[in-house]
Amino acid sequence: MKTLTIRLSFLALLLALIAWEPLTSWAQSQRYQRVMVVPDRDIQTTLNGEFTIAAVGDVVAIRPTSKLEVPEVQAVYSILREADVSFGNLEQNIAEPAKVLAENDAHIFQALARPAIADDLRAIGFDLMNFANNHTTHFGIAGLRETMNHMKRVGIVTAGWGRNLAEAQRAKFLDTPKGRIGFLGITTNSFRDARHAGEDSPGYAGANALHVQRTVTIAQEALDALRKAKEISPQLFPGLYPITSARTFRDEGDRIRLYDEYYVAGDHAHYSYSIRSGELATYAGEVRSAKYLSDFVVANIHSHHWQVPDNATSASTETREPPDFLVELAHAAIDNGADAFYSHGEGELRGIEIYKGKPIFYQLGNFTRQPFFQEIFNPEYRSMSRRFPAGGRGPRGRGPRAGGGPPAGGPGAGGENLTRAEVQGMIYPVNHRSMKSSVAARSRAEVQGMIYPVNHGREYFESVVAVSHYDEGALKQIRLHPVDLKFDGPFVDIGTPHLASGELAQRILETIREASEPFGTEVRIAGDVGIIEIN
Repeated sequence: MKTLTIRLSFLALLLALIAWEPLTSWAQSQRYQRVMVVPDRDIQTTLNGEFTIAAVGDVVAIRPTSKLEVPEVQAVYSILREADVSFGNLEQNIAEPAKVLAENDAHIFQALARPAIADDLRAIGFDLMNFANNHTTHFGIAGLRETMNHMKRVGIVTAGWGRNLAEAQRAKFLDTPKGRIGFLGITTNSFRDARHAGEDSPGYAGANALHVQRTVTIAQEALDALRKAKEISPQLFPGLYPITSARTFRDEGDRIRLYDEYYVAGDHAHYSYSIRSGELATYAGEVRSAKYLSDFVVANIHSHHWQVPDNATSASTETREPPDFLVELAHAAIDNGADAFYSHGEGELRGIEIYKGKPIFYQLGNFTRQPFFQEIFNPEYRSMSRRFPAGGRGPRGRGPRAGGGPPAGGPGAGGENLTRAEVQGMIYPVNHRSMKSSVAARSRAEVQGMIYPVNHGREYFESVVAVSHYDEGALKQIRLHPVDLKFDGPFVDIGTPHLASGELAQRILETIREASEPFGTEVRIAGDVGIIEIN
């Protein structure tokens, strides 16, 4: 009986071995009879023929200008309209004021436009607009919802927001005659992050946020002084509650954590940023998913982070060098299928890198900046106008503002008689609450000296429209069209884009050329246009 059992087992094994190869072949054939993602195939750019995408930076549009009969304005808008796809960052809310004012978060910079502005943005030529930034929820969830409804109504695809985190992280899509465009938005400056939905929660609406930790390099003497100060006065650096200061000051030997920053010793000033664990991998996965579902992927970020020069004398001194995390994020996006990466938020121009044949624009500056026309006017503004110090500043670390602002003097006796336009212009875009009680009331002549722009200089109002030209999915050329936002006025025109020419155009293009050199990118200036040829 035992011998029979062994023989039967051997026979069964022999039959299994005989049947194995046909079964394996059948399984393989069945596998390829269903639809599936093939990563090496599906991460490729699949646009056919010629394709152009025009990109700009931040948009705060309160005044309709799409039909403005000014040749320089229409020349800019024509560039957007003629491209197959046009992109910008929507740094405002769009809604009827009565529907959202109850949720206003009371920040000074209250960029709110009426619904007709959505129609105007569409008429200007926008197809895609990022809505992950520090203004996504300035009018609460109601403002977010109203803005998105109006953008959807006019046919502009928005990304970077959602009713929960999963929705905010996902790509949105635009179907065009040239193919399907995937679009992802993210920000490091969210005031209200979208949160995960869970078993007991529907999630939380807001922006798709990326969180970065900054490490500041300071002199060894400064680091030692921090330790000594804490030793002498243990009550320094208190937290919100009198439990322990370990949350606000922690000495880790080679570094000190002070509130939300790390400090290390070094021989020159430097900022370094690290992306929160897991967030880069999540972002990369969303980019890959977007590419599998589209022919071309646009990735972008709204970020206010900056780098300081070696000889920085102030924390606000800024270089055109992008922060390290931004380079890491942009490269990760392209490594995972993005075809173009755009950054905006700092309001100035930075360099352009061509990475693996794909463009990275490290800052696109401002395209439209019209907060002076907003109808929402907090009565507190007028009283605040009497408490700001005289004399504005230029961009961070760039000295007094170029041009000096409007001339001092004018009608009226004191700050209390300022017009709404003067107060709006004076206060925008300072939004730091600490400045509210800075000084007592000043004369009208002194206040006039502070009038617009408070802490942004000429370069804040100079930018470009970047048009990338593709052929059969390959980038061939980038054309940079300089834009003038009329820093010198008249006041009614400030913030409205005009095509720049002559000396101003040359200065804008030279700025980008110099900023792009460290990336090995050559910008050739031909007349009033910058050209990057891709070999």
